[in-house]
Amino acid sequence: MIGGPNLSATKEVKKHLTKNIDKCYNNLNYYQIQAEIDLITKAQYLL
Repeated sequence: MIGGPNLSATKEVKKHLTKNIDKCYNNLNYYQIQAEIDLITKAQYLL
């Protein structure tokens, strides 16, 4: 099956990351908050 659910999920993640990168680039305060959120999310995933 070409273009299955994994491809769709990957496209959504890419879209989300692109939007966040743009926000972080334009606003350093948002960057700091987003970095903390990402760190907490990764820590929860590893636990």
